Amino acid sequence: MSDWEGDHDNSHPLVRCQERIEEAAKTDPSELRILELENKIASLDDRFTRLEKRMDDQELAMNERFVSLEQLLIRVVSKLSA
Repeated sequence: MSDWEGDHDNSHPLVRCQERIEEAAKTDPSELRILELENKIASLDDRFTRLEKRMDDQELAMNERFVSLEQLLIRVVSKLSA
């Protein structure tokens, strides 16, 4: 250890009057990229889930329309045949 390193350096009055400069934590760029991609995948998964629900709702609405149309046609045919 040199004369310029260690806790003693931080206790010197000239050093204590300045803000302590700490090195930023080194983050692995690949970890950041993995986190970014996981967030994007989660976002896409959420969008697909919402799209799937919307499609299911639309399919249900179409089925209800077809049932009501079928009932209307049955009534029309029964009145025409009477």
